Amino acid sequence: ASLSTCLTQAEDLPQALSAALAELKELWRAASVLAVVFDRGDTPTLTATEPGLTWQQLPAERRQALTDLCERPLLAPTLDSSGAGIILEHPDGPMALWVDLGDQRPFSSEDQLLLSLLAGHLAQGLTRAHQIDQQREIALVLQRAILGPSQLPEGFAVRYEPATRPLEVGGDWYDTVSLPDGRIGIVVGDCVGRGLEAATVMGQLRSACRALLLQDASPARTLMALDHFAAGVPGAMCTTVFCGVLNPDTGRLTYSSAGHPPGILAHPDGTTVLLDGGRYAPLAVRPGTARPEAACDVPARATLLLYTDGLVERRRRPLTSGIDQAGEAVQAGRDSAVDDLATQVMERLAPAGGYDDDVALLLYRHPAPLEMTFPAESEQ
Repeated sequence: ASLSTCLTQAEDLPQALSAALAELKELWRAASVLAVVFDRGDTPTLTATEPGLTWQQLPAERRQALTDLCERPLLAPTLDSSGAGIILEHPDGPMALWVDLGDQRPFSSEDQLLLSLLAGHLAQGLTRAHQIDQQREIALVLQRAILGPSQLPEGFAVRYEPATRPLEVGGDWYDTVSLPDGRIGIVVGDCVGRGLEAATVMGQLRSACRALLLQDASPARTLMALDHFAAGVPGAMCTTVFCGVLNPDTGRLTYSSAGHPPGILAHPDGTTVLLDGGRYAPLAVRPGTARPEAACDVPARATLLLYTDGLVERRRRPLTSGIDQAGEAVQAGRDSAVDDLATQVMERLAPAGGYDDDVALLLYRHPAPLEMTFPAESEQ
């Protein structure tokens, strides 16, 4: 049970192996336990319970004994005077596992049976850890491919941060859409679930929302149409979305929210306003129902923050506290360039152990009017 726990709680494959070796050392009260993976590299990869130990530092006879284990059948223990070794499958190649008991006692027949059983269990656990690593990387590559890189309109900055391992990539997204009349569509959304499935659903919803905005630049009608689309996509129900249309010349913002956390508008005078109007249920909960719409003005030098709940939601803390903290972070950096501010907000709100949910963030700073001073001419 302890071996299973350390394998499932590890953040990645190397950590899973290190934790398993420590567990085996404790079980046998061994002097040391080490594992050598014979991959395609020139030097085998060594993991040991002794910190800093390398393959080259092992005695020549031990290196040869570990190499010879590769010729043995899988999960068949080999004994010598100080311990036992066994060969098992690792995702990167054959792995020799050695348990060194020192001069405590010989390796009994019961020890051999237990080593064989645990080595088989370890091989399965390492395979699962490797598969989880691969799925996470595929989902992250897909997520980043969908989100960008792209040319952002003037005044915008975006960030995406996946959850800290071993948690998976989720379905958060952001988007800016240049509309035919010169206005800009802005979207931030959050699909339910994690992993490759959530990233795939996110890609479908993001593309559909972009197309709908280009067809009808009304946030409420866009979300109504997206309701119907999401109802036919498995896994899309209860997705939250903030959809807005911004006039960059006047700062007028029209928006509608499908159950999404409120946008934050930080004014240059230090006050903060939550964009909590135009709010209705998440996508596909009640398709066909008319959605409300709200509007506000983004004044010169003001900063708009849109985000997903991973930025502000923490266990055993009210959501409003996280939203307040986000507003304070934007105000604290109101003199920073907008791209620098995006980094500052992500760093300031990050938990000590990293984000436990993925985060999408979009910032917009409305420009100040152009001011020019001309010297007075004496003739005028």
